[in-house]
Amino acid sequence: MTVVILCPHRSGSSALAGMLHHLGVNMGEVMLNPGEHNPKGHFEDREFVEFGARFLDTRGFAWNVLPPDNALDDVQFSERAEFADLIRRKNYGSQVWGWKDPRTVLYIKAFHDLVPDPYYILMKRSEEACTKSLIERGKSMGDNDFVLESFKVLWKRHMTRFQDFIDAIKPPYVSVEYEGLISAPAIYVRYFAEALELPVAKKAIKSIDPKLRHH
Repeated sequence: MTVVILCPHRSGSSALAGMLHHLGVNMGEVMLNPGEHNPKGHFEDREFVEFGARFLDTRGFAWNVLPPDNALDDVQFSERAEFADLIRRKNYGSQVWGWKDPRTVLYIKAFHDLVPDPYYILMKRSEEACTKSLIERGKSMGDNDFVLESFKVLWKRHMTRFQDFIDAIKPPYVSVEYEGLISAPAIYVRYFAEALELPVAKKAIKSIDPKLRHH
């Protein structure tokens, strides 16, 4: 089974990915290092992060300035071949594995058919909370040029791309509310343990720390 977390930026997806990691889902052999804003870790597989960054860069855009929908849906043969190889390598020898990167929701519609036995999870957090967290992160990094309205557009594009994907492909998926995950992690751990046929792990519950709430 392949667990794919679809999410906007600063939605709490790292907490969800970390919980799944501690539950036994292989979220990546080489992941991004923890940072000031994600001290417990991002739980993002470097190869998927790099693929997503290249996907946008090839179109002349970046994580915070997105291309139009037709550019996101117009995928080159070489990109599908690269993604297929990445999926094949990650799937080899892993019974339950997955990945998380906010860029994934932008391109997944064009690559869904390459994902074996997908299990999609939408990480939901309000527009206001996500945009506020993005701005606070930027300020703490010494960048005061981030504009609230541009981040609202960014959040809406991610959510619209998710809905477009659901409407076009109609894959099964589950939603996780950020506030619910932070306040009652044991419920989610038990739910995903049953859904993914994994044993309940106390360390998965303990991995959710309300003190690390994103602003």
